[in-house]
Amino acid sequence: MNKLQSIEEQNRGGEERQLMVSGVLALEEPSGTCAIVERGMPILDRDGQEMGQVAAVRVDGNQAVEAILLSRLPLKMEYRVVPASRIAAVGDRQLILDMASGEIDGLQKWSAS
Repeated sequence: MNKLQSIEEQNRGGEERQLMVSGVLALEEPSGTCAIVERGMPILDRDGQEMGQVAAVRVDGNQAVEAILLSRLPLKMEYRVVPASRIAAVGDRQLILDMASGEIDGLQKWSAS
């Protein structure tokens, strides 16, 4: 990955996490495939409705994507943490979640502090 900028973030367990502008996501299906996830990509619910955009990609100490930050600016002044396991597919420069739009509010809010 080139031109990656990171922001250090402390996780609950004290482990260092990084927020990146892009990252590689290992997909469960089809088995063994990977996809690039980048800031600004639209995020769709399972019905195809746009829910927001990728604000950042959170990676663990091994640089594996563990979550993305969903931005719903300017409609809602917040970011939500979407676990990588909730990403059903990546295609046509967009992410498709395995959840309905009503489930987004149940995701953890992200705060820089």
